[in-house]
Amino acid sequence: MTRKVRFSDKATVHHIPAVPPLSHSPPSPASSGSLPTPPNLPYTLPGSTPYPFVLPPKPAAPLRHQPQLHAALAGPQPNILYDCSYSPSHLSILNRHISPRFASESATYPPTTSMTISSPSLPWTLRVTPRHGVISVSDVLYAIYDGLRSGIYPQDFESMTRDNQKRVRKAYENRYRRMRSSTAALEKANGVKRVDFLMGHTVFMGLAPTRNPTHWVLITSK
Repeated sequence: MTRKVRFSDKATVHHIPAVPPLSHSPPSPASSGSLPTPPNLPYTLPGSTPYPFVLPPKPAAPLRHQPQLHAALAGPQPNILYDCSYSPSHLSILNRHISPRFASESATYPPTTSMTISSPSLPWTLRVTPRHGVISVSDVLYAIYDGLRSGIYPQDFESMTRDNQKRVRKAYENRYRRMRSSTAALEKANGVKRVDFLMGHTVFMGLAPTRNPTHWVLITSK
């Protein structure tokens, strides 16, 4: 029996309003005074040396232009459980171990108003924009979900290798078959979506930074 893959020629993007971001307190200034005495560490120089120890190399200072991600978004181990194929509205049920207000907190520190997200598995870039103020955790998660719910064009599918086409088709079939009977038929009729290009790797594992402080890479797994 020949399998058919359906495609949607329309993509609908949904947004939710963002709640004012979480405030961040500036770090306290370093205390003044004399330099601390180095600890007696067991690091020795090879051969004869007048020094009892040497200090380990000083760690490189972090890039000042690179924002810090919220713990719910920082890969590869974000502190939330989330499957990108489901709406973020289910987050409060799966993540009772953290405050339900986390979704309204700022996605980065310092806050930002512009973000783009890419994935090695996707030929598209997802754009994140705030509904109000700065980008929140919720804005990021809904941008990922809405972006992955968009339909694809036949040429997107046809440009892949045959092996990857099989994996995408399998992900598409598994996605609509696991749904309730009342919605499975509709999902099947809507055809392959961008989320199927993840080939079943839909568990959110956070975002990874790039050289561009406003661009991040989506990390997913099975």
